[in-house]
Amino acid sequence: MTDPNPVLEGVLADLAALTQRLDDRVADLPDDATGWRLPTPAEGWDVAAQVAHLAWTDIAAATAARAVRGSRRRPRGTRS
Repeated sequence: MTDPNPVLEGVLADLAALTQRLDDRVADLPDDATGWRLPTPAEGWDVAAQVAHLAWTDIAAATAARAVRGSRRRPRGTRS
C-alpha cells in the first residue's frame, strides 16, 4: 500500500458520507408510486433506478480511488 494521500482520503471520506446520507434518506421509502416507484425528472427513470445508478457510480468511484492507493478491499455493499 502506498502512503496515504490526504486529498484522496478526503474524497473517499466525502463519498462515504454522501452515500450514507442518500442511504438514510431512502431507507424508509415505500415500494409504490409515492416512494421507490415515483418518477424522477429523468424521463423513464423512477427513484429506484436513479438510486441504483448513483450507488453504482459511487461504488465505481470508490473502487477506482482505492485502486490508486493500492487497496484491494471492496467497498461496502459490493459482492466478491
